[in-house]
Amino acid sequence: MRTVFVAVLAAAGTLLSTAAEASPQPTITSGVVAEGLAYQRFTWGELRVGDCHQINGTLTFYSDGTGYWSARTWTDSTHSGDIWHTRFQIVAGAGAGEFFVPTPPKPHDFPTFDSPRMDDDGQRYDWGQPFTYDKLYFNSAREVYQRYSC
Repeated sequence: MRTVFVAVLAAAGTLLSTAAEASPQPTITSGVVAEGLAYQRFTWGELRVGDCHQINGTLTFYSDGTGYWSARTWTDSTHSGDIWHTRFQIVAGAGAGEFFVPTPPKPHDFPTFDSPRMDDDGQRYDWGQPFTYDKLYFNSAREVYQRYSC
């Protein structure tokens, strides 16, 4: 299935899965963690797909080329355990193009960050994943799309 971006990316698509959803634009904050290390943080409210939920989804880029993704997920109903799959497309400004997190190892690969296996016992799963990116992109993100499925 191809999901089509709206607005600037009306003709572009990203293959993820048959249940892929596109997120609304996140809240953006930035600041300084320590001298010489700045951050840019993208945070989403609640996202849902099927019986699965995500809250507090936070994608943080540090100026040194490292980053961290974290979220809380859960499922309302499963017979075999659900897994939240997510990936990000970042559109950079000033004609810098776009990049993906996690970084595809080769063209047309679509790796995802995956939650722990979730059961419908009411448990909330807090999880995260470090990543690296080309630090030349720091501060250039103009749009961030979270693609997710469960």
